[in-house]
Amino acid sequence: MQSKNGVVVGMLEAIEAKLCGLESDTKAAEATAQKEYNSLMTKSKVDKASKNSMQLSPISTSSSQVALSRR
Repeated sequence: MQSKNGVVVGMLEAIEAKLCGLESDTKAAEATAQKEYNSLMTKSKVDKASKNSMQLSPISTSSSQVALSRR
């Protein structure tokens, strides 16, 4: 009977070791994914702000040209 208990305990220890390895791998992958996401969001915000300012520039130029032509 004690032999069977030793086998079960050994299996449980092996499973625990495997799960600990999976947990550390998952945490590392999540950290990497979060960094990539943060980088992408930063680039997207900069790109969006750049495009918004480019869109506003022709409008403001057109408005100033209209104001000058009215004089």
